Amino acid sequence: MRISSKLKNVCSWYSYAFGIFLVLVSLILTGCGTTKVTMEVQRPPNLNTAGIQRVTVMPFEFPESCNDPICQQAAQHAANVVVNKILATNRFTLVESAIINNAERKGENIENYVDALFKGKITKMEGGVSSQPVPCKKDPPVCYIYYDEVYVELTYSFVKIRDGATIGPIAKKGWSKADAGKKSKNELVMNAIENGLINLRQDVAPYTITIQRSMENEPDKSLKPQMEAALAHYTKNRDIMAARKAYLAIWESHQSVAAAVNASILYEAMGEVQNAADLMQQVFAATRNPLAKNVLTRLNEELEKKAEAERFSNSQSPAKEETPSINNENDEE
Repeated sequence: MRISSKLKNVCSWYSYAFGIFLVLVSLILTGCGTTKVTMEVQRPPNLNTAGIQRVTVMPFEFPESCNDPICQQAAQHAANVVVNKILATNRFTLVESAIINNAERKGENIENYVDALFKGKITKMEGGVSSQPVPCKKDPPVCYIYYDEVYVELTYSFVKIRDGATIGPIAKKGWSKADAGKKSKNELVMNAIENGLINLRQDVAPYTITIQRSMENEPDKSLKPQMEAALAHYTKNRDIMAARKAYLAIWESHQSVAAAVNASILYEAMGEVQNAADLMQQVFAATRNPLAKNVLTRLNEELEKKAEAERFSNSQSPAKEETPSINNENDEE
C-alpha cells in the first residue's frame, strides 16, 4: 500500500528531529565531564578449540520432516558459510569431507587426517508474513505494510577425533525480512542462515573487540586544574604518554586515586595491561580504596582473558592452503 508523500515528509521531519535530540543528549553527557578512552582487547573463543588445527566441516543436518528441497539447499549453504568463516580466521587447515569419507571406507584411522569434525544442524526453519501499521490519508485510519520473514535455529559443535569429546554445542538464531514479494523464499532462507552464523568466528578462534573505559573525575576541587591539564594532553594533543605521565605525577604527589585510575586506563590503551595492574595493586595497597580494588579486579580479569587468548593463538598454526569442499560424494577407490 502506498504512503502519501505528505506522510513521508512528516516522518522524515520526525526522524530528523529525533536525530538532533540524540546529538544534543550526546553533547550533554560529554559536557558532564565523562571522557571515554577507546581501545582494542583480545578475547578467547567461546568454544575450547585449543589444540585443534585440522578441521573437516561436515554437511549440516536438517529436520527429517522437511521434504522441501530448500532444506537441503539451506544445509549446503550453512556449511559453505562455515567454511568461509573458518578460513577467514587463518587458524585452521580445512580437510575435505570426501577425504574423511574415503579414509573411513578403507578402514583407516581418520586421526591421521583431521583433529576434529565441525558438525552443524538446522533445527528449525519457519517462514511467514508480518505487518506493520501506518497512518492512512483516507479511511480506514490505519493501513498496513506487509513483510515476508524467515526464522531459523541452528546448532554446531566440534567433535574431537582422538577421544570423541564434543566441544559445544552452541545454539544460534537467524532472521531475514523483506518487503512482501521483493525477495524469493530461497533468498530469505539463505540470508537468515548467514545472519545466524554471523558471529561464528568468535566461537572458534581468538578475536579482538573494541571497548571503552571511562576516565575518572577527581573529587578534590583543588586538584581540578592539574587533572584538566593532564586530560588535555589526551583530548587535545592526543599525547597518551604525556597524559599518563601527568596523571602519575598527580598520584605520586597527592595520592589521587582518580589520577591513578586514569593512568592505568592509558597504560591499558597502549596494551600494557600488566603495568596497569601493577599500578593499581600499588594504589590499593596504599589506600585500600574501593575504586582501586574494583579497577584492579577488572584488570586482573583482563589479564586472564588476554593470556587465554594467547594460549589459543599459540596452540593453532596458520591455515594451510587447502581447497575446502562440502560434498558427500564418495571418491573412486
